[in-house]
Amino acid sequence: MQQPGLDQIALAEIYRDRGLAKLMLTDQVGAIADFSESIQFNPADAEAYYNRACAYHRQRDLRLAIDDFTQVLAQVPNHAEAYRSRGLIRYQLGEKRQAIADLQQAAQHFSNQGAAIAYQQTLNLIHQIEAVAFAIG
Repeated sequence: MQQPGLDQIALAEIYRDRGLAKLMLTDQVGAIADFSESIQFNPADAEAYYNRACAYHRQRDLRLAIDDFTQVLAQVPNHAEAYRSRGLIRYQLGEKRQAIADLQQAAQHFSNQGAAIAYQQTLNLIHQIEAVAFAIG
């Protein structure tokens, strides 16, 4: 794959920033379109994938959100927020074991990054899911 030039990277950033503004204004459709443009200009833009995943999640397009969080993790394997978000979506879809595995990865990365509060919150999520999912057998 050819690396994007400076002009392409600048355009990617412009579309990504506009997408963030639209996301904050709850224009998920517009945000997704801009994040997709950003990715077209710079396919290595993990932030655009992350933001698009968040927009998909808000739209309830859960599988597309999972796909984009997976893209983020392929590019940034220690992205704790992407693991946590993907884990929560998998839990919403009833994929409890995969959800717990993602949340455990998130907790490990939060711990490694010194994010004590996020680490503890993620552990609490894991315990809540385990208590609900596996209590009755």
